[in-house]
Amino acid sequence: MKDDRTGCRTWTLTLALAGLAAFSERAQGAERWIAIGPEGGRVVALASAGAGSRTLYATLDEGGLWRSTDGGGSWQPRREGLPPGTSRALAVDPGAAGTLYLGRSADGVWKSVDGGGSWTQVAGLLDGQAVEVQVLGYDPASGTLWAGLVPKAGQAPLYRSADGGGHWTAIELGPAEERVTALAFGGGDVYVGTAFQGVFRGSVDGLTWEPTASELQVLSLAYAGGVLYAATASGLEVSGDRGATWSPRIEPPPNPQSSLPSYLTFAAIAVSPDDPRLLYLAYEVQLGLIPETRGLFRSTDEGVTHTAVAGGLPSGAPRALLVEAGRGGAVWAAPGALGVWRSEDGVADWRSRNRGLRAASVTKILADPKRPSILYAAVEGVGAMRSTDRGESWSLVNLGGQFGGLQALDPRQPSTLYAFGGWVGPPFLGRGTNGGRRWTRLRTGGEGYLSAFALDPARPERLYTASTGFGAAIQRSRDGGASWSGAGILCLLPHSLAVATTGVVYAGGSSRCGRAGEIEGGVYRSDDGGVTFLNRIAGLPSLPRVRVVAVDPARPATLFAGMEYFGSFTDPSRRGVFRSRNRAESWERVEDLDGLAGLPADFAFAPYSPRSIWLATFGDGIWRSGDAGESFRPLAAAGLPTGQISDLEFDRAQPATLYAGTRGGLFRLVDGGAGGAAETAAP
Repeated sequence: MKDDRTGCRTWTLTLALAGLAAFSERAQGAERWIAIGPEGGRVVALASAGAGSRTLYATLDEGGLWRSTDGGGSWQPRREGLPPGTSRALAVDPGAAGTLYLGRSADGVWKSVDGGGSWTQVAGLLDGQAVEVQVLGYDPASGTLWAGLVPKAGQAPLYRSADGGGHWTAIELGPAEERVTALAFGGGDVYVGTAFQGVFRGSVDGLTWEPTASELQVLSLAYAGGVLYAATASGLEVSGDRGATWSPRIEPPPNPQSSLPSYLTFAAIAVSPDDPRLLYLAYEVQLGLIPETRGLFRSTDEGVTHTAVAGGLPSGAPRALLVEAGRGGAVWAAPGALGVWRSEDGVADWRSRNRGLRAASVTKILADPKRPSILYAAVEGVGAMRSTDRGESWSLVNLGGQFGGLQALDPRQPSTLYAFGGWVGPPFLGRGTNGGRRWTRLRTGGEGYLSAFALDPARPERLYTASTGFGAAIQRSRDGGASWSGAGILCLLPHSLAVATTGVVYAGGSSRCGRAGEIEGGVYRSDDGGVTFLNRIAGLPSLPRVRVVAVDPARPATLFAGMEYFGSFTDPSRRGVFRSRNRAESWERVEDLDGLAGLPADFAFAPYSPRSIWLATFGDGIWRSGDAGESFRPLAAAGLPTGQISDLEFDRAQPATLYAGTRGGLFRLVDGGAGGAAETAAP
């Protein structure tokens, strides 16, 4: 939570869980959000408009569709008409210029006939139902579109359309709960990979099907030159006879520390259109109970031998691959959350090609209250970044990746930052000076992982951290981090810290003791600067799991507690947001937020109005109150491609400017809602 009205801030660390946004339009229209970077993002699909074309498409999981018309030299968003949501798959009709199909996690298939300039939801695919599309495929030889689902009750795992999505035919494959994971076309056949029933070979009319390799757990398929490749949990399998027989080629490496088997948990395949023996395989390996990322591999002999690809490509397994046709074998890869990379020969000299692709996942935003041009952002997979031109350009300030988890600015000296570090080795709190150019490790004295940080807004030399370790879960320093002491709270697993302008400290969390610690979760209050804490849960649900706690800076006795997402499916009373108006002595439910399916992630208090409170959720977008929290309304999402909002930050130097850190990028709202509906008059 951030106090942007007084010039001070209290901060919380929140756990992000995926979900789907559900938004209502405001009566007078929607505020317009503008993407400001940083560049990059989590790309899940790459496609070319056709052989020899310089037009490329990239689908981001929460950033919608992006297009490049200059061979990847620059990118532009193409998502007009797409509501916020998660994208899973992309299919291109090479015979109809600009015709694209986008598969989404909850609302089926969307179609564009102008290269993504506008989108419409296709009709006929389980109208009125939630449809979770896992894969899409377009067969240019037959002109058929295929959609593989994660089927719900009454749904088939596979659907086929012969008229561009106008009408669909359901296709049953094995058990009703079977899930389609991959599609490939070639030789007049369609190949369907499934999670538990191997590969099915069928006719393009969808009338006849034959199971093959039923023991395989298929992750990805590719077909070229009469050869069918299947990446499975047990490795790469190859068939040269339409799936009748299979030969293992690449197996997961053995686990050197255990007799447990290793297996692939993710894989992507791309085959050269010019040489069917040349393939690229990206995969992640699970070594027993320990996940271990492997990366990208190249084979020139159908997978008989393979070598690791490096040459500047960031480590990790790319989520999407593309081999260009007729351009010397150039290869595109999308590693993790780092956008798009390209190599001329697919071996060396990999370079980022993210110009304009402002879709990096941002988990934290800090705005310098004295210099409005300076912003800081915590970027997934990258670390801490700094902009001196209001987001037009960005540079790293995380000292080689050690300090990536930004937490707060010192309100008196905003060029001083606090961040969590310890990506390799024990976790720690660090302080950066001179805008993050120089960093110092601060001793926290705690055990486990650091889960939250806060500083006293009136006395910023007083610092607080929370950790997941047993013992002294809450650590405090009264001298800027030079020395630390702790307070133990039996069974509390702290997730959030907040400090009021009066110096009262609040800790929100859940019980680490299960029902034996039924009263140990919720919210704790300290009236003595973090020396002792008292549990304050009257009015909260049983076994409270508080993920974020926030203090209203204009009313320091008023708090908000956002409940954790876990358990909400079976017990709706445990989700949503609660409010206390007496320093956490008692709590009441905020009725308008009962229906939240996502996770309350952050509260921001508008500097232009003491009655305006904003709530970011990871799954349900942004909500706004104009009456000090008595009621909340969902904010229309014009310009936001996602409802997964991690952080909100007002710019104190320009109070009507609001920033939103999301899984689909960092966005700026110029009027901050100040020009929207009038605030309710204060009593």
